[in-house]
Formats: sequence, structure tokens, C-alpha cells
Amino acid sequence: MSAHRRGIFLINKNFQLRFAFYVCSWLIAMSFAYPLIISNLFEFFAEFVAGSPGTLEVLQKSKGEILGLVVVFQTVLLLLTFLISIFLSHRIAGPLYKMSRAFEAVAKGDLKDDLQFRSKDHFKDLADEYNIMIRGVRHTLEKRSDSILAAIGKLEKANAKADPALRPEIEATLAVLREARD
Repeated sequence: MSAHRRGIFLINKNFQLRFAFYVCSWLIAMSFAYPLIISNLFEFFAEFVAGSPGTLEVLQKSKGEILGLVVVFQTVLLLLTFLISIFLSHRIAGPLYKMSRAFEAVAKGDLKDDLQFRSKDHFKDLADEYNIMIRGVRHTLEKRSDSILAAIGKLEKANAKADPALRPEIEATLAVLREARD
């Protein structure tokens, strides 16, 4: 069995590019922050290396403060990135959850409800396509139900005029059609 290789990487171009931009925007922010911190650190060292008594003690104290600042800054950025990722994934997971629930309802024979996502959710086009599909299935089932109802009516009229020996067979056929209609 050969492995399937996908040739198109941007399947949902709008969603994928927007999601990549959100994730990369935080990486870009962090990429600019660290060089600024390092630049300030070197300027700080240059001032103290220029010579003053007790430089080593001041550098040791400043080193701890700067490391603490970098740790706090990184922690805040990671927390913000995590929260934004949760927020963005909610707009992805929510529609997938609703779609799963809709599939479960259809599997149980419930074709009544249309699928709707919130205004800022992703995959709205999927909900639209699902609703078009369900309307088509409903229409097909209604046509078949109408055809079965018409056949039942014709068979009932034929049964009234039929030979009494054929009536049990016609009644059995009518029962099958009535069950199929429900």
C-alpha cells in the first residue's frame, strides 16, 4: 500500500494563513524583545567596565536582577501565547464539536436542525455545506415519502377491488410501505 502524499498544503488558505500569522506574531514579538534586552545588558556592562571601584559586586547584583527580569518577561509572553492559543483553538474546536454533535443527531435520524456557528468561529463554509447537504437529504426523503404515500393510496384502492385471495398479500405490502414511510 503506497503512502498518500498531500500535494496541496494550504487546504483552507484563509484559516491556515490567519492562524500562522497569529502564532508567528508572538514569535516575532519575542524575537524583537530579546535583542533589546541583550543590547541593554551590554550597554550596562560597558558603563561598569569603564572602571569604578566595586564593579564586580554591582555586576553580580545586576546580573540577578536582569535574569529575574528576563524570566518574568518570558513567563508573561508564554502565558499570553498560551491564552491566545486557547482562545484561537476554541474557535476551531467549537465548530468541530458542533459538527460532531450534528453527525450524531443525523445518525439517530434527526434531520430537523441546521448547523450554525458563531460569527467569529472558523469553518463557517463547512456549516453552510452541511446545511445544504441536510436540506438535500430532507428534500429526497420528502419526495420518497410522498411517493410511498401515493403508492399506499393506489394499493388501498386496488385492495378494495381485488380478489379476496390476493388481499392478504396486498395488506402485507401496505404494512411494509407504511413502515417505510415512518
